[in-house]
Order: sequence, then structure tokens, then C-alpha cells
Amino acid sequence: MKRLLPGLMILGLAFPLISAAAQQPDRNPPTQQWGQRRGPGMSPEAQAARLKDRLKLTDEQTEKVKALLQKLQQERATWLQNNPQATPEERRAEMQKLMKERNDGLKEILTPDQWKQYQQEMEQMRMRMRERREPRP
Repeated sequence: MKRLLPGLMILGLAFPLISAAAQQPDRNPPTQQWGQRRGPGMSPEAQAARLKDRLKLTDEQTEKVKALLQKLQQERATWLQNNPQATPEERRAEMQKLMKERNDGLKEILTPDQWKQYQQEMEQMRMRMRERREPRP
């Protein structure tokens, strides 16, 4: 259980990224170059661009999303730097706080239809993660 908590915290911050990646496969050829990171390691700029493509964000929305993600990334880095001895429970609580802040911010930026699509993608991603955790026969 103790080994799962840090992974779950990191994964929690990655939900918008993973949900965007988890949507149906693109019909267009991938634009990612070999070696570029996807998922939690993506920069706020790359995350915003991915959400722009998936949710059809306007340029204004994209800039707001990028600013939100940059702010949260900085908050996370600062907290981790200032709390190197934090317990897994403390880290989990902080990551949950940042996830809530991210979701609240995105809800303000996105239209109701975009928010609904975002939530659907998040749920699909959660379901796929649960399936991966289940033991195979």
C-alpha cells in the first residue's frame, strides 16, 4: 500500500494528460517525435496543446489552461522541495488539493460541453486503469 500512494499521487496530477491521451486514437498521424515525453512528464505547454486538440479550445482558453497548469506545476515543485520528509499521506493530501484546484480552474475556463467531455475522458481513463490493475486469468 505504501508503494502505491506516491504513484497514485503522481497519476492524479496526470489525469488531464492521460485522459486526453486515452481518448480514441487519432485519425491523423502522430506528431510526437521519438523520445518526447507524454503523460505526467509533459510540460504545461504540451499539456495545454493536447487539451486544445482534444477539447477544441480557443486560443484564449488555451492560454488560460497553460497558465493554470504552470501555476500548479510550480506549486507542486515548491511544496515537494519544502517538504522532503513528507509522509505518503501528506503527499497524497497535497496532490489531492492540487487536483481539486486544477479541476476547479478548468471548470471555470471550459464551456459546459468541453467540461462534460473532459469528465467523460477522465472516467474512461479511470476505467482503463482499473482494468489494468485487475489480475488476468
